[in-house]
This record gives sequence, structure tokens and C-alpha cells, in this order.
Amino acid sequence: MGILETVGLLSLVGLARDYGIQPAFYLALCSIMFLYSLNLFFTMIYFTQLKKDLSFKYWEQEFPITTYAIVSMGFFTNFKIFRMFYSRFQNRKEFDSVFADEMILYRTTMFTSVVYILTVSLPILVASIFGIFYIQFGYQLHMFCIEMALIEVAMAIIMSIELYKIRKHILERRQFRVKPT
Repeated sequence: MGILETVGLLSLVGLARDYGIQPAFYLALCSIMFLYSLNLFFTMIYFTQLKKDLSFKYWEQEFPITTYAIVSMGFFTNFKIFRMFYSRFQNRKEFDSVFADEMILYRTTMFTSVVYILTVSLPILVASIFGIFYIQFGYQLHMFCIEMALIEVAMAIIMSIELYKIRKHILERRQFRVKPT
């Protein structure tokens, strides 16, 4: 969904500019700038903090292609791709990274998600509403704004569920960890 959202956002900027809907254009443009700032932020966290985690470093050596693909796609498309590190997609080990301190990833994910909602998701929703009200029904931009509004609402629901699950998953792992004496 993150990749679809990025493509949709880029399309929204182009269509809003072509149709002359200035509020939608500027809101979508600001959303793109904030989205790519978050991509850069998460990539910097990866290089400065995650790579220093000894458990993650070992896991990363086991799956270098997966790591490279996740980091590249997360930087160029959407920071949500970084969540593939802990997604456990189809119970595959290359999507179940381990961390000595999961709280680094947890805090970063929570922070970027909140900033994302305020600086990317809400402006996209407002820009879509502008397009829905100012463009006549039947035009491509009108249909596209309806789709983007639906995508953003779906993303908000999915992100809420995912943030709840990551919190539960990390706290569950921390309970079973044995602390050295």
C-alpha cells in the first residue's frame, strides 16, 4: 500500500497542477516533501542506529539481498517498506529480523507514524476533499481524489492495527528475554 500511496501522491500533484486546483496541488506537494523527508529520516536511523545493533547485524549478514532491497525501496518510495524487517511475511526468516534492543525500531516507527499522519496523510486527505468538491463528477481528477481519500482512510486503519501489533509483539519478546547478571 505504501508504494501505491506514493505513486498516487505523485499523480495527485500532477493532476491537481494540470486542473489548476492550487490548494490540492500545494498540499500534495508538501505531503511529498514530508514523505521523502521521513524516508530520509528512517534511512538515517537504519545506518546510524540499527546497523549498530549486534543481533540485527548478524541477521543482516544472513540476508544481505533482503536488507538491501528493503533499504533501497524504503528510501526511494515509502518509509513504510522498512516495516518489512519485522513483518514475518509468510513466516520467512528474511522478514523476521532480530534486535538486541527492539525499542530503537519501535520508537522510530511510532515517531515516524505520528509525523506521517500529521504531515502527509492529513494533507493528502484535505487535498482529495478539495478535488472532490471543486472538480465536476466524471473527470479523472475527481475519481482520483475519491480513490486517494479511500486509500488514506484504509492506510490509517491498517497503520493503527499494525502499530498495536508491533507494540504487543515487542513487549511480548521483552518479557521472555533473560537479562544477564
